[in-house]
Amino acid sequence: MPAMARTGAVRAAVEAATAELASRWRADGLAVVAVALGRFDTESLRKYPAELWRSAAASVPLQRLGTLEEYGWIIALLATPLGKALSGSVITLDGALDNWFGPWPPTGMTRDGVVPTEERVPPADPG
Repeated sequence: MPAMARTGAVRAAVEAATAELASRWRADGLAVVAVALGRFDTESLRKYPAELWRSAAASVPLQRLGTLEEYGWIIALLATPLGKALSGSVITLDGALDNWFGPWPPTGMTRDGVVPTEERVPPADPG
């Protein structure tokens, strides 16, 4: 990320600390998981002009901002026994933004303003 050396270094440090602490505290039965958040719809964000948060949402492949409820569901999941299986991980909750660079939808991908998708036929009922 150009001009983002400090944030890149801090993110790498958080990932390294998550992995090290998970390893160190495993014997004590503790799990350590980091959650990396993307663009979320918050009260703080809504204080900015609507154009800003609408353009933030349009830049996410999911085409919307994350919700606090979604964040809560991830935290609740991590509080279950499954959380220990994810120890040492960094879970990225960002609507696929981390995997995308550029405007969404990509230039040339739309037809009449819509991203084409393949039609899916549900499997036949075996009963």
